[in-house]
Amino acid sequence: MRFLVILLLFLSLLISANLAFAEKGTKVEESSKTEQNAPDVFSKLEDVPDMTFKINFDSFKYKKAKSADIYLKPGKILISFNGPLFLGQQTQILALSKDRSVYFMLPVLQRAIRFEADKFPKYTKELNEFFILPTYGEQVMKDDSFKKIGEEEVEGETCYEMQKKIEGKELTVWVGKWTHYVRKADLTSSKGTTHITITDLVWGFPVSDDYFKIPSNMVVYDWKK
Repeated sequence: MRFLVILLLFLSLLISANLAFAEKGTKVEESSKTEQNAPDVFSKLEDVPDMTFKINFDSFKYKKAKSADIYLKPGKILISFNGPLFLGQQTQILALSKDRSVYFMLPVLQRAIRFEADKFPKYTKELNEFFILPTYGEQVMKDDSFKKIGEEEVEGETCYEMQKKIEGKELTVWVGKWTHYVRKADLTSSKGTTHITITDLVWGFPVSDDYFKIPSNMVVYDWKK
């Protein structure tokens, strides 16, 4: 009788252990599937799926264009602005998702070009560099070339005002004191702000190849020049 009781206890423990292991395996499998299905946005541009970004500009030098659509394909970027826009030499875009969890910086043009919405509504570029920085604020805090020059409240959070020089220009980044989220950034020179800050970035849907058919009347500038 005692042997039978011990045997039953052993079997119940064995069944409980198997059920727990099976449940854990299911959760791991589901997590793995979720990770596989999620777009790998923290990689080089050629590995990023075709995506659409709808963005609103917070501020930049001439304050004429207020929004734009960005279409990404491997090796290419197409930007459509809603108004006249001037982008100076080596202008960069710093993009921030709404929850500040995704950031990326990308160079736009190597030389000054003026776009009028009615004449040049779109242009394409071959991108040699594409930085996606999920923790850009953390990197700023650890970068010894950045100096803390003060504190300021931005979007309801006290921020460290961090600054460093880039080719004679001053890059200022406001990093949240507690979250380390990037709240604002400006690249200034004697000619004014040339850094574009994007505060509203919305992920869209896969982009059709039709978006990248270049009209005969559209001028496409060589990125490498």
